[in-house]
Amino acid sequence: QNSITCQLTLEDNNVFYIFLLLANRLNMQKERIQSNLDATELFERLCCLVAKSYLGEHSICEIFGTSIKGTFEQKVKDILMKLHIKGEFKDPLGSTGLQKDGGIDLIAWIPFKDSKDSQLIALGQCKTGSNWEQLMKKIAFFQNYSTLQPFVEPEYMFFVAEDFGMHKWEERSRNCGIIFDRIRIMEFLPTNIKEIDAP
Repeated sequence: QNSITCQLTLEDNNVFYIFLLLANRLNMQKERIQSNLDATELFERLCCLVAKSYLGEHSICEIFGTSIKGTFEQKVKDILMKLHIKGEFKDPLGSTGLQKDGGIDLIAWIPFKDSKDSQLIALGQCKTGSNWEQLMKKIAFFQNYSTLQPFVEPEYMFFVAEDFGMHKWEERSRNCGIIFDRIRIMEFLPTNIKEIDAP
């Protein structure tokens, strides 16, 4: 009916799989806060770990979503500096100036020691709940908010707590980039993590 019962002993990554199940099925407007923990923020942290695992040991991944403090302009300036992109922050033409995260929840990259541009950058969106279909799209983040674009076009990653098998796989992949559904998230979840709570 309307309940989920767990009868197994939670070991290894079982707890994360159950978290993903609940993050998909609970109403994230009304029920995302449980025991003073925000499920959407925890999901972003989990996806950040998965992105790093997928991109490899030299990669860096940072949360860019609304859970990170600071103005949107300051967050853009910080990430441009970390990526060694020489552009400045800009408001797109006709902007309301009310951006929260520019549609991006995390940014991952693989830097070189020479700090030159021309590096792999991946922009990620993380969606819990079941009402995310209309949000699956590539975001023109740097075109909108930086006066200079990265030399290499960024990759796009879309993380969703649902397992949708092959349903609309090609459409979704072409629309939003590399898809991490629940099964793929579990595949690249690091085996040595114990918790995803905020530090």
